[in-house]
Amino acid sequence: MSFHWDPREQVRTGRFLLKWTVLASLVGVLAGAASAVFLLALSWATATRTATPWLLYLLPVGGLLIGVFYHYWGKECEGGNNLLLEEIHKPGAGVPGKMGPTILLATVATHLFGGSAGREGTAVQMGGGLAAWLGRLLSLDRPHTRILLMAGISAGFGSVFGTPLAGMVFGLEVLAVGRLRYDALIPCLVGSVVGDWTCSGVCSLWGVHHTHYVVQGMPDVDVWLVLKVLLASLAFALASVLFAELTAGLHRLFKKCIPWAPGRPLVGGLIVIGLTWLAGTRDYLGLGVPIIVQSFHPEGVAAWAFLWKLVFTAVTLGSGFKGGEVTPLFFIGAALGCTLGFVLGVPPGFMAALGFVAVFAGAANTPLACTVMGIELFGARYGVFLGIACCTCYIWSGHRGIYLSQRLDTPKTDDPDVAVEATLGHVRRAQEPLVLNLYPFARFGRRLLGRPMKPLSKHGESGMKQEARIEVHKLGLVRIYMRNHDRRPGGTWIKRTFGRPLYQELIDQAREMGLMSATAKATYYGFTNHGESTTTFHPDTGFQDVNIYVELVAPREMLEAFLAHAAGMVADRVVLFDEVEHWAPAQHHAVSESDAAAA
Repeated sequence: MSFHWDPREQVRTGRFLLKWTVLASLVGVLAGAASAVFLLALSWATATRTATPWLLYLLPVGGLLIGVFYHYWGKECEGGNNLLLEEIHKPGAGVPGKMGPTILLATVATHLFGGSAGREGTAVQMGGGLAAWLGRLLSLDRPHTRILLMAGISAGFGSVFGTPLAGMVFGLEVLAVGRLRYDALIPCLVGSVVGDWTCSGVCSLWGVHHTHYVVQGMPDVDVWLVLKVLLASLAFALASVLFAELTAGLHRLFKKCIPWAPGRPLVGGLIVIGLTWLAGTRDYLGLGVPIIVQSFHPEGVAAWAFLWKLVFTAVTLGSGFKGGEVTPLFFIGAALGCTLGFVLGVPPGFMAALGFVAVFAGAANTPLACTVMGIELFGARYGVFLGIACCTCYIWSGHRGIYLSQRLDTPKTDDPDVAVEATLGHVRRAQEPLVLNLYPFARFGRRLLGRPMKPLSKHGESGMKQEARIEVHKLGLVRIYMRNHDRRPGGTWIKRTFGRPLYQELIDQAREMGLMSATAKATYYGFTNHGESTTTFHPDTGFQDVNIYVELVAPREMLEAFLAHAAGMVADRVVLFDEVEHWAPAQHHAVSESDAAAA
């Protein structure tokens, strides 16, 4: 029997935990304080609107001001939560520093004048924006910034709802459908817990508290109850799909019909006023928390309350007002669950609790986070049925969702037409519209929309194939091997610990010197320079000790000049050189297949 243990591993682990505990705590304090300010402002806006009913008639003016504000000053923040997800998946221009204050002001204005919106989107964007600002302040590299953004998302979500564990899971789960990002486990946990503590502490000083929901009634557990929950989960899934599709569809319709962006929320405000007259009540404006609470009572709510709230929110957000989708989804799910409880002979409060989290699970594709949230809000005794409802709704909702920048990691079904790693936006655009799928004469319908009836041949639509003459140029290829956590030698301790990775420094210098191509590529298992074998590498999570290599392509003379310039950075590295050919098509001309066969 042998015992293997390397104390250096524990030292590295301790340093990792200390580093991310400090960074995530800073993010949690910032995001929690921002959420507290937001909740206080939201409480004021709701109370002011309730006490001043005529403010609703200023909703079009408020929409116009919000539209002008975003169009001329905050256009780069327009992407909202999707912008955060895109920045984590593929770092680019970064998260704008003004995202937090911009969304805060716009959301408070939306609620002040009576728009139907939520608060999750605002809290998440504030948390992500503050995390990005902190990353820039500390000069963190892209991998560290990505994890810090995830911690900011968790901190914003956990603090605004008072559900720290759900906030942690949400930050890990929301990025991709069917995958958790465990490389950010500790940062998301610390950020969410510290954010919740900070928000609760600040809010309690001003008398503002999170809403508490009390479920009244627990039915007897039997097979029939499970079947009823599964049937209700189908309805919850359809509601989540309807909400996501209607919101996205109205957004495109407003954009198509009203080219000037500030005019869209102006028209949307007028429509909301008309809907309020039509409904005969103001219960569907703002967050709608009183109706959510009423859904848990035995007397229940109006049978079609969920549908009214769905339409009100889709018009509000689709036209350009700002706010989150989650609290309206809570409203829709709780009201629908309450109605289904009466229909299925189940206590309405119990079914409202399931719908509260299940509709959100289907719309956001976060079944685990929603299950944990339900347990935190309603208690562990409902955990099994919360899990059944959330997971079933997640599957039934298909590849749809409110976050179109979510990546598809594990498809929900074995559909061969669903592309892995595509965003939900791409998956959605690749599918036929509903009206076309239901049309009895599909071929005629496709012709009307100008869609191809069959795939093009491998030579193209015209039956012509391309021939090209190739010019060949001799080039050099250099590979420089390293570890992905290696930093540029020298400098301060902060730069050696948190600075940009060596591979980024080499690639940027290669670009400055005019090399043709420079890329960093991962290896999966092996060793370099007589070192130890690395652990298996996962393309998304990665490991601190994985081997990578930088591949450079340019004429040999330029490669030699580059290596001489970067000698201090590549000393003691394994550097390989090889000659390659660069093929450049010099002339294209098309010939028919019959001519090619004759030749």
